[in-house]
Amino acid sequence: LALISDSNSGRQYYALHKPTKQYVVVRVLRKERLLTSPGELQTIKLERELLCTYEHNPERINSPFVCHLKRCFTTSTRLFWVYEYLPSKSLRSLIDRMKTFPDTHVQLYIGELAVALGVLHEFGYSYNNLTSDHVVLDSKGHIKLVNLRSLILIIGKCAELETYSDNSPPLAYISPERVENKKINGATIASDWWSLGIILYELMFAGKYPFRGDGPS
Repeated sequence: LALISDSNSGRQYYALHKPTKQYVVVRVLRKERLLTSPGELQTIKLERELLCTYEHNPERINSPFVCHLKRCFTTSTRLFWVYEYLPSKSLRSLIDRMKTFPDTHVQLYIGELAVALGVLHEFGYSYNNLTSDHVVLDSKGHIKLVNLRSLILIIGKCAELETYSDNSPPLAYISPERVENKKINGATIASDWWSLGIILYELMFAGKYPFRGDGPS
């Protein structure tokens, strides 16, 4: 129906699934590019294994607060990833517009985010890149965690990790140990909870961050 975004790795389209009359988001990826980017290819495989709801996989992440990958299919040159459609913009956009929220709304959003993170941690992954830009509200006002392409596999609770992608959170969300150890692309379960605390502060104080300075340093 419409093009949502266009990037080097592929495009995202707003579409209608005619048999069910449900709106979806279709992400189209070029195989040629994936073959020259091993990190991105590994990320795509991981996302399919963990999120695809069409496959009856007991190891699949099944949470109402994580954006569902409904189906995957392929042609000779393209991969197609079909996600549930979320009509709202990001939580960050909502914060910019609303400024302040009732305490009950803050409790709901943070509680549901905590549940979503807990599910990822049970599967052995750190979200790694949690920001209010990666949280979207569904049509009923519940949160959905999106953009799981930055997941990091946690080996035990070790902070010295290899990432599946180059994604790392903005400085405002990075936990102190990651800055001190200069392991911006390494994460622990604890670093997810730190980022969640930053989002809580945003919701309570009109989008402000708890720590500020004159520059990145």
